[in-house]
Amino acid sequence: RDIDDYDQIYVMDSDGSNIKQLTFNNFHTTQPEWSPDGKSIIYIAYHEGFSDQRELPDPEVFMMQSDGTNQFQLTNNDMLYEKSLSWSPVTDLIAIEIGNPNISRHSLEIYLMNDAGEILEQLTSSENNIRPKWSPDGKSIVFKNYNNPNCSGINILNIETLSQHCIVIENKNELIGGEDPSWSPDGKFIIFSSGYDGDRDLYIMEADGTNVRKITNLPGDELSPDWAK
Repeated sequence: RDIDDYDQIYVMDSDGSNIKQLTFNNFHTTQPEWSPDGKSIIYIAYHEGFSDQRELPDPEVFMMQSDGTNQFQLTNNDMLYEKSLSWSPVTDLIAIEIGNPNISRHSLEIYLMNDAGEILEQLTSSENNIRPKWSPDGKSIVFKNYNNPNCSGINILNIETLSQHCIVIENKNELIGGEDPSWSPDGKFIIFSSGYDGDRDLYIMEADGTNVRKITNLPGDELSPDWAK
């Protein structure tokens, strides 16, 4: 929520009641992600103004308790641009989108990081890979890639083999593009946003890309869907 020109992190009950502000910073604080046990939250904080190299706000990963206490910095990567986060439901591993402006302004890749802020492994290498989300069993990551015009752009990566495939979604022999994919709690379905027929609506499909169905048809754009567990 934007308060006094800065994004801050809030929590609320699932019915929208009991709203509580967790961060009170004089910088942007965004992208909150729960730990699997619900006791901690990781997030992105633009705490040090602008990088000399990028001339862009300098983000780092922070962690706090779920009540907003004990806020501390996890990463200190001046030359990297940390963005979307997703915490594995079964391990201490975190999938994170990181940009490297030394390579290209489009150099966005998915990495693995532990809950101590150590970057362990680069998972993708084709640029423009964003917004990772773990599968409920912790074996796969779904993410968006912008480089392949022959599929939806929704990719699934196997953590053990690092193999990945892009899901092809068709309607009347036309390819459907997808954004912001997210798994259902049982791992059988993926929800995503698409501007296939005008403004952005939400769609659900089976995890292999079949049985695609549109579930919203509202004025304006529906973005960044997620599932209640």
